[in-house]
Amino acid sequence: MKVTSTHSPKLQVTGQAKDAFAVNLWKRFQQGDNDAFAQLYQTYVQVIYNYGRKYSGDEALLEDCIQGLFLDLWKNRENLAVPASVRFYLYASIKRRIHKELQKRKELTFEDFSEVDKMCSEVNDSFEELLITAQSKAQQKISLKQGLLSLPVNQRKAILLKFYKDLNFQEISAAMDMSIDNVYKLVSRGLLALRKNVKNLQWG
Repeated sequence: MKVTSTHSPKLQVTGQAKDAFAVNLWKRFQQGDNDAFAQLYQTYVQVIYNYGRKYSGDEALLEDCIQGLFLDLWKNRENLAVPASVRFYLYASIKRRIHKELQKRKELTFEDFSEVDKMCSEVNDSFEELLITAQSKAQQKISLKQGLLSLPVNQRKAILLKFYKDLNFQEISAAMDMSIDNVYKLVSRGLLALRKNVKNLQWG
């Protein structure tokens, strides 16, 4: 017995219409239309983020890969082909980028982070001293607080866990649900930013 569905044709047309609209946006963006590019980004950023989570649960990695993908799309727009499906093109692109980044991170060893370990060792005593002297030095306490608040959320959290909670990198990795190498990077960048921005702090 042949069963006829009244829903499938409608869904198919809707899908085709969406693909056609996306391809039109793609062509406009290739011509340098900023609005079309912004609309592509707004339409697909969450879609490919959700898709990317199939391959990595590292939010920082996913965000970096997505930002890098869209930057490369804009830079290379004139040389890109027009895909039959923008969505599947972006799926394939983000999948390749994530796999490439994960492979790079697998090749890292703890020796690559020796400079970060050295930096942490150098400033650890300074942080402890700072916490003590800050009790009696209001301006220094304010400067430190402002410096920490100026950091991105993940950098600030990693710094606080490392120097205030005295966690090691493995413990911070578990607490923040991210790879150890990502934690190293957060701490390293956070310390560099504090050194640069908190002028009146004395580092070891």
